Amino acid sequence: MTYPWEDPEIAKHYNPKQIEILLNQPKLLDQYFVENPFDTTGLNEIDIWRNQVNIGFEYLRDVLKISKPIDSFKDQIKISSSSIKSFDGYEIPIKIYKLKGSDKNSLHVNYHGGGFSLGGGLNFDENYIPWLVYLTGVTIIDVDYRLIPENHYTVAFLDGFASIKYIIEHSDEYQIDKERISIGGASAGGHLVLALGHLLRDFNLKVKFILANVPPAENYTNHETVDTIILNESFKKFENSPDHSYATIKKFRKYFVQSEVDNPNQIIDNLDNIKKYFGRLEFLKDLQKYYQGDTYLSPNFEGLVPHVIITGENDTFSSSGLGYAKKLIDNFIPVQSKTIRGLGHGWLWQTNQFEEAWEGLQYIAKLIRDVDNNEFF
Repeated sequence: MTYPWEDPEIAKHYNPKQIEILLNQPKLLDQYFVENPFDTTGLNEIDIWRNQVNIGFEYLRDVLKISKPIDSFKDQIKISSSSIKSFDGYEIPIKIYKLKGSDKNSLHVNYHGGGFSLGGGLNFDENYIPWLVYLTGVTIIDVDYRLIPENHYTVAFLDGFASIKYIIEHSDEYQIDKERISIGGASAGGHLVLALGHLLRDFNLKVKFILANVPPAENYTNHETVDTIILNESFKKFENSPDHSYATIKKFRKYFVQSEVDNPNQIIDNLDNIKKYFGRLEFLKDLQKYYQGDTYLSPNFEGLVPHVIITGENDTFSSSGLGYAKKLIDNFIPVQSKTIRGLGHGWLWQTNQFEEAWEGLQYIAKLIRDVDNNEFF
């Protein structure tokens, strides 16, 4: 396999230290798994992968210290668990982070990444959510939407929409001003919040802004080759990057397909519940045809709230995020676009390795903190 940085032109996009990390980190992880095997008895393929990812992230965070530690202030963060009922009665787990003593009544709602098949359990983003709460005093709710392949792909988006709809309509329950709510997510979570932007507009519900970090704006699992992807420039450059390869994306594809094969009636059997919960049913057509898939091709961009699009310079999804930002601009939607130089898909995990990543997290914190004092919003 040829690494992207072996091309001198593409190498310009990489922080030299990042190349060293991308070459050595997988070896360290492999060695860690050899020395610390976990019991796979009774686990299927996806659960084994989930365990590997969760254990691997804990190793990267706690042993290699790739994220800035939260030890110095973690006792100042109050964390509580709750749930929100979804369209079919399922209780969506949420985790609520509050800074003790803060009198702010702003809220940011987070949707984790993981290709819609990883990241469950509300621990995927706990390396940086406490930092955002500590730096801003803003409450953050982390949402554990249902995953594929156990559920139909559409369920993740319905859970995502059910959660933000409930939070807006019951803001007093969380001691939040409903005029001070923002939503955000990374990777698959970024895709999810882009879709939610359209759904919120369709239902005349408002958030202050939408923050999509390293988001895909197309459903890449529909594409057998990179050539058929519309916004494919960065895919062609970085498809073999260890940070987020096209091979990994194709692995996710298997679970997208399986989610629809194994759960063909999960949506059809709940049409009455969906209509009762959301008050209408026709939105499903646009959700399934555009928003949850190729969001970039959605026919209507009018009336969307301001967006913040963050990309990693050497991420496979960078042209996707930038392309979506341009589509918003072309439709006169306010947009802030920021590229994290020299880094890739997982930059937000690397706040203890790169100043660029730490500055990126502080940029997000400022947006969330200044939600009332930013002319952009």
